[in-house]
Amino acid sequence: MGEKVVFRCNRDTSKLRVVQGIHKVDDFWTYTVEWASPELCECDGKLMTSGERRAWATDTDLVRVVS
Repeated sequence: MGEKVVFRCNRDTSKLRVVQGIHKVDDFWTYTVEWASPELCECDGKLMTSGERRAWATDTDLVRVVS
């Protein structure tokens, strides 16, 4: 978790993403990465993030970035 990656399935492959979670599903490891940057909206005077912005990916969908 916390590693910087490029998510190959994202339309904008130039942006770095951070691995936010690691999960084991049916003997396969999957990673939660941010699909798109969060957007803020106001609802009843409160700021909220809009929509689901995370995606589950396999290691073949991610390119590790060495900093």
